[in-house]
Amino acid sequence: MTCGISGSKRAPLNPDMLRISVSEMQETIALDLEGRLAGPWTSELERCWRDQQAVSAGKKILLRLRAVTFIDDAGKELLKRMFDQGAKLEGAGCLVRAILAQITRPQHVRSEPVSGSKS
Repeated sequence: MTCGISGSKRAPLNPDMLRISVSEMQETIALDLEGRLAGPWTSELERCWRDQQAVSAGKKILLRLRAVTFIDDAGKELLKRMFDQGAKLEGAGCLVRAILAQITRPQHVRSEPVSGSKS
């Protein structure tokens, strides 16, 4: 798998792999993900993301997880780091959308009971 500009013809995807297709638009660089974001593919996505950040000339990075079938814990952590550093995340399917909702949900501070208050 390579991280580069996607061509018009693509080979069938092995179900245990991750395909990353890169497309450049006027204000955005899109990374389209297909397959499993797990194991060694998490590191590959991070490498690709960092490579694109280096050449993006300030463009926003958009990750489109429209055909992702599985995300392990390391993949979730990477997506969270990417989101925290300004990447936009889009997904399809109930599982992927639920994971992205957890990642993009604002973290609220838990309120602690005030000392001396009666419960």
